[in-house]
Amino acid sequence: MFKPLLISSLLALSFSASAQTAPAGPLPLSAETHRITYTDVVDVPGATKDELYTRASEWFAKTYNSANNVLQMQDRTAGQLVGKPVLATTVRSLGANYPAGIVKYTISVYLKDGKYKYEITDLVHDAVGSKLCSVGPLENEKTGCMSMTKGQWNEIKAQTDRSMQSLVASLTTALSKKAASDF
Repeated sequence: MFKPLLISSLLALSFSASAQTAPAGPLPLSAETHRITYTDVVDVPGATKDELYTRASEWFAKTYNSANNVLQMQDRTAGQLVGKPVLATTVRSLGANYPAGIVKYTISVYLKDGKYKYEITDLVHDAVGSKLCSVGPLENEKTGCMSMTKGQWNEIKAQTDRSMQSLVASLTTALSKKAASDF
């Protein structure tokens, strides 16, 4: 009698513990726009604007399944690339991962001789393909709906932040290395 009760209690405790997600850390907010913005100016000594443009174009092609669909603007002369990709998100519930929709965002890369600037902005959640609600801009503190918990919303934000940090690291590595054709 006691053993089944103990097992049931432990299972219930483990499910409730797995449902609690630590709040997402502070996401980088622009002082000007008060919107989430990942941005930096990175020096690449000795690299020309044209070389950096080629490296950035190659990075877009390797990073996104369909760079042609992602890239909204490509201007070699101005040294500008702008893309509008999406990030698939999941939430954990009852020990399994479930689709939580996508986060749309804009990534802009501005290139000059010896340096470049990246900006990742306009991060917006859309629940397409999931049973959750669309919350909208990631700056929103509350979900505004019953189908998504605060913990799930924090999980989506944390997942997005990890993905953006990884994306920035990948871009930085790609633009600091000579292209394979520069042998």
